[in-house]
Amino acid sequence: MLTAKNIRTIRMLNGMRQEDLAEKTGLSFSLISSIERGVRRITCQSEKRIREALSLNDQLIQHINDIEAGIRR
Repeated sequence: MLTAKNIRTIRMLNGMRQEDLAEKTGLSFSLISSIERGVRRITCQSEKRIREALSLNDQLIQHINDIEAGIRR
């Protein structure tokens, strides 16, 4: 599952602004911002759109989550 932190990180690594991600996903800028700040939870449909916009697959997301877990230890 995507987390707010890794959505922001991956978006920025792709050189995208929140506005760019909003346009590419069809989601509002305000929703993207709220998800990244952890104010709103991400729905399955929104996560699917974000995954597609950022070209993410399950393996890559798991790898990112594993890295984050290792950093927190």
